[in-house]
Amino acid sequence: MRYEVAIPLAKCEEDADDLLILSILIAFVVSVTTLLALVCIEIGWIVFGYDSGQLDFFWLLPIGVFMSAMYSALQFWYARNNKFSSISKTKIGQSIIGVSVQLLSGSLGFGALGLVIGQIINGGAGCISLFTGWIRAGVRRFKISKLSNIAFEYKSFPKLSVPEVLANNGATHFPILIMVAMIDAKEVGFLFLAMRVVQAPMSFLGSAVSQVYHVTAAKDDKNRLADLTADTIKGLLKVGVGPLIFMAIISPKLFVLIFGVEWLRAGEIVQWLSIWFIFQFLASPISTVMHVVGRQGMMLVLTSFGLIIRVGAVIIASHIAIEHAVEFYAIAGAIFYMVCFVVFSSSAGVKIENVRGIVKAAWFPVLMCLVMAFIVNEILFKEI
Repeated sequence: MRYEVAIPLAKCEEDADDLLILSILIAFVVSVTTLLALVCIEIGWIVFGYDSGQLDFFWLLPIGVFMSAMYSALQFWYARNNKFSSISKTKIGQSIIGVSVQLLSGSLGFGALGLVIGQIINGGAGCISLFTGWIRAGVRRFKISKLSNIAFEYKSFPKLSVPEVLANNGATHFPILIMVAMIDAKEVGFLFLAMRVVQAPMSFLGSAVSQVYHVTAAKDDKNRLADLTADTIKGLLKVGVGPLIFMAIISPKLFVLIFGVEWLRAGEIVQWLSIWFIFQFLASPISTVMHVVGRQGMMLVLTSFGLIIRVGAVIIASHIAIEHAVEFYAIAGAIFYMVCFVVFSSSAGVKIENVRGIVKAAWFPVLMCLVMAFIVNEILFKEI
């Protein structure tokens, strides 16, 4: 229900604890409800004589839902208390273990089951470590009446932030489902690999910056919000944009070198997605400013626009250029994140003069990455 997003914004530690407990209880209820729904579906399939084998892995869904929801809530509590090292350790650990499980299960022939379990570990295994740390910190008793008061006080989060997140996730997944139905599944596989390879390190760094930004913005004087946001963008531009440009230039030859010539298309897709990735990397970490300044309604409008433009782009491609559906999807994503970046920056009070200072401070690292990319592409990868 997105109450966890309000944890860093809570007025006092007692309210923050109540929001965390409320978030975990809601996650438990949703997970149990999901399990009961899946049992009913399984029984229905058997009654009507259908093969229920397609539901073999569905029992893992409630576990994955609860673990990832609990991990998300605990992250916000740890971030509020400036325990970022604990979050980083769990993120690194669950990423390594999750990917290792997927690779090992694939080599041993477990197939889809290993992929699902690895994804669950990657998404929420760290909740166990964070939960025990929270317990050791001292959990006070809570009252249901106090939780209901907190739920009402922060009711704007489930009312506006839940549909916003659903729209944002739908904008990512619906176009891919449409493409699976319309074009060769291999093309969608190339898209998945391209997004996974680039977004994995990008999201790791971006989420870390986002947590620090969210907590700092919530605690700081609102008059300093523009400076904080400008400094955050400047840091992101220095650290991440250059490597993303570097990756975009060398990606076709790099994918051939690592995965084989049959994966050249995935490297080409990375190039199409590069503008999307750059603006996503700059916009996503500062997106929590919309919660800090109380513009959840605008955030819902923005993500709804993202859903419409990305799904619409794929549908249009299906009528005029089906073979270029991935390119249409990439362009729509780039437009969406450009708009997001402008809206988030302006909501934080960033002015044109701030933007000039950001670009002036960060142009050299970006230029160096650009030069290095051409050197690698034309000299080291010349024979590929």
